[in-house]
Order: sequence, then structure tokens, then C-alpha cells
Amino acid sequence: QAVKDVVAAIGQSSAGIDFSALDKQLVYSVILLISPVDNPDNHLQAMENVFKHLQQEKFRKFLRQSQTAEQIEYLLREADENPSL
Repeated sequence: QAVKDVVAAIGQSSAGIDFSALDKQLVYSVILLISPVDNPDNHLQAMENVFKHLQQEKFRKFLRQSQTAEQIEYLLREADENPSL
């Protein structure tokens, strides 16, 4: 198994991408989670955590403003420590 733990990749588009979403809104961030096949609980926990943050307007705003991997990593850590972000 090449994947030993949950790994995330985040793609950003400042212009937005038309994914033909039901709400007709453009998508500005795409998040890919990869995890070991033998540990689905960690994958589900990571998905829950990401969705929890994405429900916060302030988090989405800061994510769209982030321009580097370091800024996104910092934002995620801050959001984990401060759920009201």
C-alpha cells in the first residue's frame, strides 16, 4: 500500500470553475482526500472535518484568498483550533 495516512490535495481557481452545480455557482476550491483502503474511518473523519469548515462563510472567504500551500495549511490549523473561524 502506497498510502499510509490520509492525504489531501487542494486545487484553487481564482476565476472559478463551472461544474454544472445544482446551485449554478462557480467552484473555487477542489479538495481531494486519499486514504488507505483498510482505514475508512479516518477518511470519513477527514471528510467530516473538511465539510464542517466549508459550511462556514468566513472559512470559505479565507480559503479563496489563500495563495500558497502554507496559507492554506495555516488556515486549516486555525480552523481546527477555532471552530468559529
